[in-house]
Amino acid sequence: MPQRPAFNLHTLRQQVYQRLRDGILQGELPRGTRLVASQLAEQWGISRTPISEALLLLEQEGLVSRLPTGICEVVGLSKVAIEELYLTRAALEGLCALRAAQRITDEGIAELQSIMQQLNKATRAGDLDTVDMLGKRFHERLVAFSGLTYIPNLLRSIEGMIDRYRARTIASPGRPWEAFREHERILAALQERNAEAARAAMQEHILNAYHKAIRD
Repeated sequence: MPQRPAFNLHTLRQQVYQRLRDGILQGELPRGTRLVASQLAEQWGISRTPISEALLLLEQEGLVSRLPTGICEVVGLSKVAIEELYLTRAALEGLCALRAAQRITDEGIAELQSIMQQLNKATRAGDLDTVDMLGKRFHERLVAFSGLTYIPNLLRSIEGMIDRYRARTIASPGRPWEAFREHERILAALQERNAEAARAAMQEHILNAYHKAIRD
């Protein structure tokens, strides 16, 4: 079980959720770990309510499953499931890139260029946490520029499961610069307002990450 963290009562549910989520994504809580609200409440000295609410959020993300007894268990993903997740993400974000190329403004391009400048600096410095954060921001802003309504929610529904592999992938030797160049190609297609090229570049980027994830 995770050690007791220091909680702020004003954001207790969010803190419990983040603590458990980090434990799952970082491997501290491996597949098959059972998370019992009453036990966690006793261990951490807090009520069961924020823990139950946090477990519900994790269940919605697909990071835990609820057993017939009501206890939550950390789930594992097969290679087939991982492939399905990445193919789904590639299809959805590819469509977002296509639509973004048709809709993006000069201001939107400038915002993505700014992110890329920061990403270049972080990649040169080997700051993988910042590289990961800026990569996610690039994708989030591109999805927003697409103007699509339902796809962002679909992407959020699989984000937790994808995040299990994101940190491992970006830490692979040479991958940060590969990913940076892939982002450059996506941005170039957006600047040219070339919708099909933007979609192809985005799908290639995500599928390259998939191949790195299963190889490592």
